[in-house]
Amino acid sequence: MHNKREWRGKSGGGKFGQKALIFFFRFFGIWFAYFWLAFVVPFYMLFARKAYLAIYRYFRVRCGYAPLRAFWASYKNHYIFGQTFLDKFTLYAKRNKKYFKYTIEGFDLYQEALKKDNGILFCGSHIGNYEILGYLVDIAERRVTSLIFGGEAAVMQQNRDEVLGQNNINLVPVSDDMSHLFAVNNAARDGEIVSIFCDRSFGGGRSQEVDFMGAKADFPTGTFHIAKRYSLTSFSIHVVKVGMKSYKVIIEPVVGSSVEELLLSYVASVEKVLKQYPTQWFNFYEFWKN
Repeated sequence: MHNKREWRGKSGGGKFGQKALIFFFRFFGIWFAYFWLAFVVPFYMLFARKAYLAIYRYFRVRCGYAPLRAFWASYKNHYIFGQTFLDKFTLYAKRNKKYFKYTIEGFDLYQEALKKDNGILFCGSHIGNYEILGYLVDIAERRVTSLIFGGEAAVMQQNRDEVLGQNNINLVPVSDDMSHLFAVNNAARDGEIVSIFCDRSFGGGRSQEVDFMGAKADFPTGTFHIAKRYSLTSFSIHVVKVGMKSYKVIIEPVVGSSVEELLLSYVASVEKVLKQYPTQWFNFYEFWKN
């Protein structure tokens, strides 16, 4: 049975809306879109009420905010999320990596991992804009196999393939026949880079209940079974928005001698970054059990 806490959404806008965004950004700057976004967000919060309430409760209960502060933080959360969505379409339209600036913490750890023969695991999260990492940062020293949700509109999938393909990134959609698992295992076995969101399950698979932000939550463990099996050098990677046209990439090691230790190391990294950037938590559903 489908878990009510499980997110099964996709990027909004539809085919026409997403094409319109690309056309718009070919001729206009992103500032104008950000301006109008500020007025659109309240309507989204009103009509996408389940998502709004989940985020509001996150600020009230997990962050301990007072009601008014939680409401304002929820607005900021939706606004920043909208910005990250628009940022991707800006890159689709302009095809220019230099449009956005970025800094990287922990890049030396990744460079050291490249000197080894074993594969590398990038553990992504729905904090900030993890996907934009593949658009901005040149990580083509090795082929990257990235597991993604396959339910996006054709416009977004096509542009993803074109932009990320230039950076030696192979996108593998999650499929009902589980064929994506073979692609991920083959990449790990061959010493490639495997990139997976590790804070959300797309259905099925093993998970474990852990303490996270003061309450119990389920995190998928399949990725960490692969990491242990193939002795992957693992990193927790977060890409947070720190300015109108700037991002910060945070790379932290995920270490442990068992699947559970690897999972707990990753969760600790997510919690650490989330406490620094609480308004960039973009899991818009009831993530915690209680």
